[in-house]
Amino acid sequence: MQCETIKSELSGKVEYPDTATYIKTNTYWSARQDLMPSCIVYPTSPEDVARTLWLVTNSSSPFTVKSGGHTAFDGGSSIQDGVLIALENMRNISVSDDRGTVSIGPGNRWINVTQAAEPYGIAVVGGRSPLVGVSGFLLGGGLSFLLGKRGMGCDNVRNYQVALASGEIVNANPSSNKDLYWALRGGAGSSYGIVTRFDLEAYPQGNIWSRLSVWPANSSESVLHTFTKVTREKMHSGLDPDAHMM
Repeated sequence: MQCETIKSELSGKVEYPDTATYIKTNTYWSARQDLMPSCIVYPTSPEDVARTLWLVTNSSSPFTVKSGGHTAFDGGSSIQDGVLIALENMRNISVSDDRGTVSIGPGNRWINVTQAAEPYGIAVVGGRSPLVGVSGFLLGGGLSFLLGKRGMGCDNVRNYQVALASGEIVNANPSSNKDLYWALRGGAGSSYGIVTRFDLEAYPQGNIWSRLSVWPANSSESVLHTFTKVTREKMHSGLDPDAHMM
């Protein structure tokens, strides 16, 4: 059984059903708890991820990967009778000396990143929900409150550190492994390896003003008409590149 092989190589980092750690990890935002992995692997380093990935792919064992667990379809972040690689223990965050880059472990959620970056007066293009996982957001493109000015989350990744099925750990960026770098930018990026670190461009950031407006259903026609007009005439005019509507 592949779980036993992984357990023998990653001692203390494999959990089976009916343990408290397994049950806690196999809980999802989408309330999809009917899938039961054979075991859950908890890597703590890129080397752990690379070794686990090599073992499951070379034995053709079914597996999937979980960061924050927001993916709502089966197989996205859980699996039935396969290996689940849970990245939740890989939560390192570091800010570069020039405050221009924030390096983020794949097990983080965006609230962790915001709390680490805020004392430096900087922000990265991240999720609009604090509990969304870093990996799924960035590998899926990533819609952010900074979308109007900074683009999507994937547009702001300077470098990916990636564990490949070969067991190698490589960097993918505009000058090294360029094809992999572009493939990871929102285009089914989770199919090419497991990202073990994201290096994101950071920006100076002060306070943010926001407003949530709610109208009754019988106003839908006029509200949508106004929304369309504001989007066309104001948002796309470039008058305020910081503004964003969702």
